[in-house]
Amino acid sequence: MSTTLGTKLARTAFHIDDVRVRNKGATLALKYTHLPNYLSVCAELLRTHAPSTDVVSSQTLVYGKRGLRITDMYPVGNYAFRITFSDHHDAGIYTYDYLEHLTTNKWQISREYLRRLKNNNKKRVLKQQKQYFF
Repeated sequence: MSTTLGTKLARTAFHIDDVRVRNKGATLALKYTHLPNYLSVCAELLRTHAPSTDVVSSQTLVYGKRGLRITDMYPVGNYAFRITFSDHHDAGIYTYDYLEHLTTNKWQISREYLRRLKNNNKKRVLKQQKQYFF
């Protein structure tokens, strides 16, 4: 199942013709004019590499985001999207160029992310906390 968010979007250095949120929000797929197929990236990678001040400026290692979903997404001007995730994070503005970087380099970015997690003793999944009901 996929949801089409727009077609014939505004043009920048990387022309995006179509955007789809697939797999119940787990994946974002982008159709670039210069490429024959959709390129996709998982919500976890988008969130852990959010172009927001709290992540970029401090080089914060974001962890525990496996299974995260995209819950909302809307255009920002003619050059980017603001994405809201199931953890309610919505501070990043993802330019079309940055999305192209993430989709075309996702394997290298993912390997580096996994290496950083290991070196910092962090996990992709946080242990479930016990819930107490009174």
